[in-house]
Amino acid sequence: MNILTLGGSGHVSGAVARAALDAGHTVWTVTRGHRPLPDGVKPLIADRHDTKALEQIIGGQDVLWDLVVDCICFDEQDMRQNIQLFRQRAKQLVFVSSDFVYDPSNRRFPQPEESEFWETSVPYGRNKRCSEEELINSDTGDMDWTVVRPCHIYGPT
Repeated sequence: MNILTLGGSGHVSGAVARAALDAGHTVWTVTRGHRPLPDGVKPLIADRHDTKALEQIIGGQDVLWDLVVDCICFDEQDMRQNIQLFRQRAKQLVFVSSDFVYDPSNRRFPQPEESEFWETSVPYGRNKRCSEEELINSDTGDMDWTVVRPCHIYGPT
């Protein structure tokens, strides 16, 4: 499979890239190029907030990605960018969100996927939820998508 991660040198994104490589896939990463990447990835150097540079680097790849994993999407603008860039260049988009989208005073364990209690006051959780809603309510064409909401991410970083 052809897999692209947005991020690739961080804790989660690096783990995704390494797991994909270990499974024998061809892996590209979009990073700013400030930190080392796992051996074997094809680095695409761009800052996601430099829209023109990101569009140029993504558009310059002659690839239909089987999977794009966005580990660094934090707001609606990032998600709109994902949809614009990948709706015709990817079969599947995975958005790594957070369980911080749930209102902590109504959070349950285990937390069901559906909720009527969303975080509205803390920017991180609110922005992640707004990103999810942008994806849910947008035309993604033939691109399938999945939202994952990890609750706690542990590791050496």
